[in-house]
Amino acid sequence: MIVRRCWYAALLAVFMSTAGALDTLVPLSDPAQQALYDRLTEEVRCLVCQNQPIGDSSAPLAADLRREIHAMVAAGQSERETQQCLTDRYGGFVLDKPR
Repeated sequence: MIVRRCWYAALLAVFMSTAGALDTLVPLSDPAQQALYDRLTEEVRCLVCQNQPIGDSSAPLAADLRREIHAMVAAGQSERETQQCLTDRYGGFVLDKPR
């Protein structure tokens, strides 16, 4: 009985450690696109945390923004196009260094 409880606790710990991962997105195959994605996730501000980049935030909205940026970069949008899309939707505050 105790062994079974320890086994369940260990299994739960494994699942909990993977649930807290910040980014589970597959890296982009093009190194230039991956570099753009990485740069944007450091330049886009978390709207929940406010002064933290989305690359460092564990807020659900930051994860949504990372997925959105990942999709835009994968689709071939430029840095400027991606930033414009984000500012159109969320306002200039979303950029760490607004234009």
